[in-house]
Amino acid sequence: MFDTPIVTTARSVKSLLERLQADSLITVGRSFYYSVCLRDTGSNFVRKRLNGEIYKLVPDLALSKDTYEPHIVAWLKQWLKPGDSFWDIGANWGLISLPAATIVGTSGRVIAVEPSPSNLAWLKRHIALNQCETIVTVLEAAVCEQHGGSVSFSLLNDGRSPSNSLMFSSSVNGESPEVSQQINVPAISLDSLLAEQGRSPKVVKIDVEGAEFKVLKGATKLLNSDSAPILVLAVHPFWQATPDDCQEMVNLLKGAGYQILNRQGSRVEALEYDEYLCLPSNS
Repeated sequence: MFDTPIVTTARSVKSLLERLQADSLITVGRSFYYSVCLRDTGSNFVRKRLNGEIYKLVPDLALSKDTYEPHIVAWLKQWLKPGDSFWDIGANWGLISLPAATIVGTSGRVIAVEPSPSNLAWLKRHIALNQCETIVTVLEAAVCEQHGGSVSFSLLNDGRSPSNSLMFSSSVNGESPEVSQQINVPAISLDSLLAEQGRSPKVVKIDVEGAEFKVLKGATKLLNSDSAPILVLAVHPFWQATPDDCQEMVNLLKGAGYQILNRQGSRVEALEYDEYLCLPSNS
């Protein structure tokens, strides 16, 4: 066989392909496709498997992992049932609200609360793309100990981040990340949300980047009621107001009759950087 430029090039390409693993080629191909061929138009989407379920998501999430907080989703499957109410405090892009909506179904209710305008845009798109509008209600607000008025909210990466927080505009226990912008957002408390909704949730997920004690202080009626909800609580000690906040949260929860479990199911008396399942006495 004659060596021509085409043959030489083909042999070089063949040799390169043989040296690369198939998984690497697939990854490179997908990366090229999603970054070049599937740019976000504001209305298009990708079908993405997430924790075993298929969802329609914004193209930017096409290359994300196939799991997202799987232990939290497992807790939702364990404790929620059709017809229940679920509150997602710090809903971010809706990746917990979506499986919750699937579980509670059309007879249930999901309240998704998120203050960041950029995150809200994706949250609302995901709800619409997955046809959950009749189940999920979106509230643009920050949950804290006060109801009414506004609070200063810090945005990272212009707001499209899971780490936006109420805490970065004031002194915190640890070092704050670099803030790109501060905005004023409506303030609500869980007790006021309960009064407005007229129905206690079965489960409340709280993931608010250091402001979790603020949220709990605004929920004393809810937590001490006969229908106190199960809490899925994400704790961020390094962004809390004081080093004592974790112990104060433990005291508040235990005073309301809660037991606090880690993701392995063991009872704990102290909180660290992790997610916890908090069970009321009525569970």
